[in-house]
Amino acid sequence: MKKKYIGIVILALILLGFILFFSSHKPSDIHLLDDNSIDISDSLKQTLQTDLKKKSESLQPIIQKDAMNGTRKNISTPALSKAGVKAIYEKLLDENSCVNDEQGYYDLQGRDHFLSFWKDYQAKKDTKLTHYTISSTGGIRRDDFIYQDNVLYLISISLYYDNGKAIISDTNGWKIEKADYDTYGYFSYKNSIKI
Repeated sequence: MKKKYIGIVILALILLGFILFFSSHKPSDIHLLDDNSIDISDSLKQTLQTDLKKKSESLQPIIQKDAMNGTRKNISTPALSKAGVKAIYEKLLDENSCVNDEQGYYDLQGRDHFLSFWKDYQAKKDTKLTHYTISSTGGIRRDDFIYQDNVLYLISISLYYDNGKAIISDTNGWKIEKADYDTYGYFSYKNSIKI
């Protein structure tokens, strides 16, 4: 009889262990594919896209009111003014991101967030950074650099406006093979796709 109770207690403990393990273990939202691209879970993709669309709602009035008298390199089509770009910078910049613009009006904003990310990456600690690039027409590219399980990933989402409506044009992701931040302040990375 005593052996029967001991057996039941042992089975109950094993069952409890399995329950605790599987309830705390969550599958990764990022899966590396054979060609070094990544499969992004629908929930992560939707979260990132929804966040970008929410941010774009506050940008639309800025873009609509902008004089569009800014400069674009080698192109004579209308572009955001310097004041419009600055207003968008202020809306996008938060405690976990950095921002720059393709027109080159301003240096990278949120540099301290990048440096914190880089320090954690160098120390091989799981970390992430969101980097926004403002296009000359007010569109936004969001790049999420995610370092987890000793692998650096990049998820890139592009948003543009069509007749005042925010449109997500694409969402892509890659494994970054090598990243570098040099003494001159340049961040570069290499990704490779197997063909």
